[in-house]
Amino acid sequence: MDTELPEWITVRRGELDELEERLAKESAKVRDERDEHTVAERTERRDARPSPREPAFRGHSKARTLTQRAQTALPLLPPPDLHCRQ
Repeated sequence: MDTELPEWITVRRGELDELEERLAKESAKVRDERDEHTVAERTERRDARPSPREPAFRGHSKARTLTQRAQTALPLLPPPDLHCRQ
């Protein structure tokens, strides 16, 4: 019985070392995935904010309709004076 305990301790230490190594790898994977999610969340938040240089057309086509283009076009010339003297 005297020799069984040290042998058991040695075996158990080996098992615990293997478990620690496996858990360290899993922990690293979890940290990596969490970091990926953090980057994705930041990117999503950044993309959700309207750019000061670009109208907020997120989530659908960036093609602007004729009405939208007309709103940002140069001011139109006033209509010609039909009653002008020649």
